[in-house]
Amino acid sequence: MDLEKDGFLSPDIAEWIELNRRANPRWFNLAYSLNRMAQRHLLSLAAKDDDLQEMLVALLYARGLTNFQGSVLLAERGHIVGARTLARSCFEDVFYLGAVQSAPSYYERLLHADRIIRKRLANVLLRLQQPTAALNPTEAALLNDFLATLPSELNGQPDQISKVASDAGLADIYNTYYRGLSNDAAHPSVISLGRHMDDQSNRFVWGPEPDQVGETIEAACTAVFFLITGIRLQRDEDATQDPEFEALRGEHRALIKLMADALDNQRTC
Repeated sequence: MDLEKDGFLSPDIAEWIELNRRANPRWFNLAYSLNRMAQRHLLSLAAKDDDLQEMLVALLYARGLTNFQGSVLLAERGHIVGARTLARSCFEDVFYLGAVQSAPSYYERLLHADRIIRKRLANVLLRLQQPTAALNPTEAALLNDFLATLPSELNGQPDQISKVASDAGLADIYNTYYRGLSNDAAHPSVISLGRHMDDQSNRFVWGPEPDQVGETIEAACTAVFFLITGIRLQRDEDATQDPEFEALRGEHRALIKLMADALDNQRTC
């Protein structure tokens, strides 16, 4: 098997892992160091069953860390669209975690949104007409029983992610990192689709992208810094008082500066 036949599923992708790690050693060292710290916090989580706010914070943290790890795994393989999409998803977890922490009863909005979405899905399924998609009588009865448990006045719209980010006090992060990752990876935008065209030859291209590996790891690391800060806050701890955390943030800032300096040099050449 090779990349031509199997793409990113080929065992040959292991060569790209080595290449990308060698080309971006400090970024991957930072990502793996951050991951070890974040994983320690994950293993020490002990949310109380009767504290829904605390439980949601723990679940959002676990989901965010999983998305971060997936982003790093894809980035080291050069799968930049997937890696940046997962980094974007990690920021969503950060926004929700911060929003849930912003008010003791914020979790009620998530539960309300969940009921609205389930109600919509149930109604859509019950309206299916195609013979191959229509529900059988037993399935339809179960959905009707479920709808009967919901309040008749259950309406409204779930909060947009921009609103959640604002509630978390992270509107600037939404307008920079999140929107950037949405436009250049998560959505089929002109920029995202342009990844599959070679500007010089105007030919269709696919496969590993080595150029944005560092930038992608930077975004994913930024998200996990917020995750760690949030979970430490849940324990009434200040992450910035942790020398290990601050050392990793210092390395993050240094690498961002190196990246900015390299970009400036390219522009002046």
